[in-house]
Amino acid sequence: MATKLEELGDVFCAAGDQEVGNLLKTLRESPHRLRSLRAALLHGAGPGQSSNEFVEPSEPMKLLEKLPEEIWLGAFATASGEKLSEDQIQRVLRVVQAWASVDVKRLKADALIWAEDPSSFRRTNIRGPISHNLDLIAFYFDAFEQIENAPRLDPMRRKIILLKTFKLLQEEERSLRRRKKIQQKKGQNSSSAKPIATYRSMAIDAVAQRIWGKLPNEEYARRRKTLTRMTRHGEKWSLIRHRGLILGLGKSQLFEQRKWAPLEIMAINKYLESIPLYAIRHELEGAMQAIDQEYSYGGLQVPYQLSLDLPSSHPDGGGQSKEASNSPTYAAAGIPPVTERRSQDESANDQGCGLADTGMTDQVRQTVGDTRESHIPDVSQAQSGNGMSIVRTCKQRKPR
Repeated sequence: MATKLEELGDVFCAAGDQEVGNLLKTLRESPHRLRSLRAALLHGAGPGQSSNEFVEPSEPMKLLEKLPEEIWLGAFATASGEKLSEDQIQRVLRVVQAWASVDVKRLKADALIWAEDPSSFRRTNIRGPISHNLDLIAFYFDAFEQIENAPRLDPMRRKIILLKTFKLLQEEERSLRRRKKIQQKKGQNSSSAKPIATYRSMAIDAVAQRIWGKLPNEEYARRRKTLTRMTRHGEKWSLIRHRGLILGLGKSQLFEQRKWAPLEIMAINKYLESIPLYAIRHELEGAMQAIDQEYSYGGLQVPYQLSLDLPSSHPDGGGQSKEASNSPTYAAAGIPPVTERRSQDESANDQGCGLADTGMTDQVRQTVGDTRESHIPDVSQAQSGNGMSIVRTCKQRKPR
């Protein structure tokens, strides 16, 4: 269209009408050429009116001056009639605008390929055998740092890694809450004992200590900070109701970094149902399920392993779960230390693979609708007859 406007402007200039010709060339530079051209045509000078006299736009024209996304967000309302404020509209607008440009036809073709061959999506080397959740998190961390340090950002794989990391940290939170609840039932909770950190922070501490506990303090602190950021950003992507759409939403640091109100999340999810990307949601969901499995135990083709003490197989090493559970972080929350390997009954209780409460408010979580459960197996230990620990995984839920 820019070329046509310039050509038409040249025609008017050649005919001696420099004013119209230059106006058309100016419209060529407008980011919203169609609306600008329409406004210029409809609000030209009328009878007895000079061409440079300002005309107050009518209400319909004021709407045309807004972006389509802005108009949609302004009209959004909940069942109870709650609407976004002007500030909220602008906050959401800046995010959804970043998701506007996507080649739906090409993405659909890619999604069909990923559904059949999810390994073509992963394209990340595995540094060692992966036998339990700690190894998975270490693998996600390495993959994330590779993406962050690459010359060109890979937003799709980055989002998958962030989401998977968040899901595993949810499992750690769930384990902490379960142990705390058992302790309270046994009457072991001291009335004066108050947690010095949230369950999210304690979960991150426990995981970081087990994976990187032997690293120098400075490097350990850097990795823990990165893991915290990965978890926080992954949680934002978990708020997208139609999970497969994440593959087509591109890069959006604004979405990851901001704290969203429940109403804003509702508006974002509803808006995503109005864009062309939503038409291929079934293909994207099929691809997402395959990718989800590819980034889990089964997809990484790792057999069950026997281990004496479940050390992390990550090259950086680290403490064991027993050491982390005896840490000051756990003690401050009133959670008893682990002195023996867990019984088979306790291990079985861990294998439900449900989702724990997160750092987000319950209200935000409810606005997302039916929160999808992680397809990553939970890991627990069971004592075998020969005194060795057997890494066991729960039965995976069927993808919805």
